[in-house]
Amino acid sequence: MNIDYPGRERKRKIGIVVKVGSFSKMILEDRLLRIEALLEMLVERQQTREWYSTDQAAQVLKKAEFTVREWCRLGRIRAEKRKSGRGAHAAWVISHTELLRIQKEGLLPDRRQS
Repeated sequence: MNIDYPGRERKRKIGIVVKVGSFSKMILEDRLLRIEALLEMLVERQQTREWYSTDQAAQVLKKAEFTVREWCRLGRIRAEKRKSGRGAHAAWVISHTELLRIQKEGLLPDRRQS
């Protein structure tokens, strides 16, 4: 959208026309804020952790949290119970290496089927 405002001059910078004034400055700041938010989301998504909660593992595996908890309980994945600071009950945690193993090899065999 090319709107000419009287009294506003244009400057050329790296092949892009930038309008000088508060309106264009506001648009640029808004766009920069959106870009920064998207970058933060991408970094957070790509960040690897040493241990994952069942909720975080479920997001990585694209499964429901309940399903991941059941896999832990049934021994279908290698997981540990650790104090989470949310009361007397420990929560399941899954290591990063186990998540990679699940993605490559799948679940461990069901111990109940013998």
